[in-house]
Amino acid sequence: MLIIAANQDTYHKVAQAIQNAGIATDRIMVLAIPNQTDPEAPINFGLTLTADSFNFLHRLSVGDSESAQMEYVNDPTIELLRVTPKTPLAVNPITRPTSRPRRTGIREQQIADVPDHLARLRTAIIDRFSRAYRYVKPLQTSTWMYPGGDVAIAEREDVLGETNDTLYLKSQDFVLNPDDLIVVFGVNHDQTGKSVYSNVSCYGTAENGVGGILSTPPTASAPSRQSYFGTAAAYLPELDADQANRLYVYKFARQADDDTTYAIPYNADGRFYGHNDGDTVFMGFRIYVDVLTTVGAYPGTVRDSAYFSEAGPPDSEVFFDQVLIFSNTAP
Repeated sequence: MLIIAANQDTYHKVAQAIQNAGIATDRIMVLAIPNQTDPEAPINFGLTLTADSFNFLHRLSVGDSESAQMEYVNDPTIELLRVTPKTPLAVNPITRPTSRPRRTGIREQQIADVPDHLARLRTAIIDRFSRAYRYVKPLQTSTWMYPGGDVAIAEREDVLGETNDTLYLKSQDFVLNPDDLIVVFGVNHDQTGKSVYSNVSCYGTAENGVGGILSTPPTASAPSRQSYFGTAAAYLPELDADQANRLYVYKFARQADDDTTYAIPYNADGRFYGHNDGDTVFMGFRIYVDVLTTVGAYPGTVRDSAYFSEAGPPDSEVFFDQVLIFSNTAP
């Protein structure tokens, strides 16, 4: 049970009703909407045209099995109730908890051998694919919708539902050509403690992402799950399994020539389930959550549109995932 409220009395009344129905208190969570007088996050309550709208996102990924996940998609087991007191309550704002800090002092860049292995992985990728393509274009990576949260609200920035539990990264934009091979690579943050779940997708300027390649490996109950776990071993065969699993490589192209390539569909019917040739696109990365903080990893002192190579900003605690474009179409 999740109670979304701005008033202490509203919260307590609803929580009491839930407990009276036999739900244990440790199953009840609260999401506090900021007080409308909060200077950092002013909210306009009400039902008039000048009132703010609220959009609550619920996201599911990595089900226990493919059948269970499809069952949920077809019949989501979530219900939203809007509860309005019969008699208006006095103003009694809920004090918002302080946002959890992202910084831990533990950096992927200081894990033994990882920086060296990552540099060698880049070289191995270029060596493997540059023979078949005339052009190689490396892209750098920026934070995306960061820092979000209170900063986004105060600056009236639309961050598309970004929350503090995620670090989003994005590559520089590029034009999608029919012969492009897009190679994404980096550190498997699940293996360093900086995430419990990561993924990468190819996004268009309409913010439509396709792909959704996961860090979570396939299992007996989800054998067809598309994962980048274990994909670096083919490029650095001299590494042992643990070392190789700290890295990943995945490819995006029009045609999938193997099981580590995602075939980018066309946007044939205008519903944005794909991208057409000539579209401006970018690669987007999601990283949920640092195991020590249970919020998104710390990317350093940085704002969006500052692009970096693998190491990221000097104080970043994660390597920034990277993109290499191989193409026979002149830039």
